[in-house]
Amino acid sequence: MIDLSFSSLRARLVLIVVIAAAPMVFFRLWSGWEDRQRSVAAVEQCALHVAKATADDENRLFEGAHQFLGAVARLPQIQHTDVAGCQALLGELLARPGRYANLGLADASGNILCASAPSAQPLNVADRKYFRSAVENRTLAVGLAEFSRGLGSPTLTFGYPVLD
Repeated sequence: MIDLSFSSLRARLVLIVVIAAAPMVFFRLWSGWEDRQRSVAAVEQCALHVAKATADDENRLFEGAHQFLGAVARLPQIQHTDVAGCQALLGELLARPGRYANLGLADASGNILCASAPSAQPLNVADRKYFRSAVENRTLAVGLAEFSRGLGSPTLTFGYPVLD
């Protein structure tokens, strides 16, 4: 049977080892906690950096779309709704390297009149957020990331009104 009194040599040695080891155990636990805090802070800094870089990229994307679509909206083929000229122009613009998957011109009812990637069937975008917002606010509008009916793939859409 184990003697729990401190009169035996074995009990005294165990007590000395426990007392000697306690600071090391405490130090190891404290060190682990500090390491964790530093790691959490580093991950937070990294996440903040990524978020800022992403926001900067989005701002450049929106500004580029605003300038590009504003310039396209002022071209004669677009202003005068020259469907054949519009089709050729948009096809040529899309053939250049860029970020756009499709360019199109819709009438006030949302019917697509011409597009760089024409569809075999008539398309209407009057139900899309970007179209409604561009018509209502008369400025660049950003739609939702949604499935493109014309391309058959997910896209982020922009709308820009053609004003005369």
